[in-house]
Amino acid sequence: MPIIHLKKVYLKMIRIKLILIAALSFVSALSRAQTDSNTATKKMPSRDTTIYSKVDIESEYPGGRSIWQRYLNKYKRNPSENETGQTVNVQFIIDFDGHPSDIKAISGPTEGGYREEAIRLIKKSGVWTPAILNGRQVRAYKILAIEF
Repeated sequence: MPIIHLKKVYLKMIRIKLILIAALSFVSALSRAQTDSNTATKKMPSRDTTIYSKVDIESEYPGGRSIWQRYLNKYKRNPSENETGQTVNVQFIIDFDGHPSDIKAISGPTEGGYREEAIRLIKKSGVWTPAILNGRQVRAYKILAIEF
């Protein structure tokens, strides 16, 4: 066999080896990337259950204060027809998903049903816009004054 022909065969074999090495490297890299993404998913921390009192953006009723006031005007019942000017401060938590929880009247008249009515209003209010801290939704305290 002539030497030129042997060189051509040798060069073809080298090309085939290079193609095989490149293909194996690609498959290996894909496999490694998939393993890394599975590991990252497994190591992802669970949701932060801390309840914050200071946040970047406060939770709010959808639509803002004017819609909140409209809600109160529509659903608020004055427990005592003869008495007005009562204020109840209500503390509650707005969860990640916007639902109010742990609702407590922290000040206001202890008699006359004002505290109970304020708590009922918060329970019935529906889903709120959650608070934001460092770009993510967090659980946060909210205190509102409800006037009767």
